[in-house]
Amino acid sequence: MVMADSVQKPLIRGPVRVGFYDIERTLGKGNFAVVKLARHRITKTEVAIKIIDKTQLDAVNLEKIYREVQIMKMLDHPHIIKLYQVMETKNMLYLVTEYAKNGEIFGLVGGLYPCQLKGKPTECPILFATECELKS
Repeated sequence: MVMADSVQKPLIRGPVRVGFYDIERTLGKGNFAVVKLARHRITKTEVAIKIIDKTQLDAVNLEKIYREVQIMKMLDHPHIIKLYQVMETKNMLYLVTEYAKNGEIFGLVGGLYPCQLKGKPTECPILFATECELKS
């Protein structure tokens, strides 16, 4: 009886999948979530998937996440990222959203909101940044 070589071949893994999406790379990380770039297996549409580890959240913050999801489902505006799909397991929550290939507006202005750039001392939320500029 001949023994096979003890050299192990590298394990060839396919792409990591979440639902109908193939994960391509990490876009960002937070304390309890990571955002991944993914591509729909059929349409080839790029999306961002926010993967939230529910085990890292207390009840209050988990409720805030669910409220955010409910609000995102109601929003339909060309300047707000669209929520396409929500998938949930016992420990994880997956939010499939539109992918903003140029990044978020907060990153484009060096961490300052447009109203702060004009010397205003108050912060303004991103949703109202344009309104803030118009009033200046």
